[in-house]
Amino acid sequence: MPPESAKFLRDIFDAADRILGYTRGKTRDDYLADNKLRDAAQWNFMVIWVLINP
Repeated sequence: MPPESAKFLRDIFDAADRILGYTRGKTRDDYLADNKLRDAAQWNFMVIWVLINP
């Protein structure tokens, strides 16, 4: 695996891990009521999207 591929995979894993960390133990209502939580989760989804769609 080329080194850049390993970095992309690590970055994707890290972003997914952050999403899980932010949302763990939260309900849908918690998510919808908390703008900062939504922004943080959505930002990391965007990071993943950018990495898988070069």
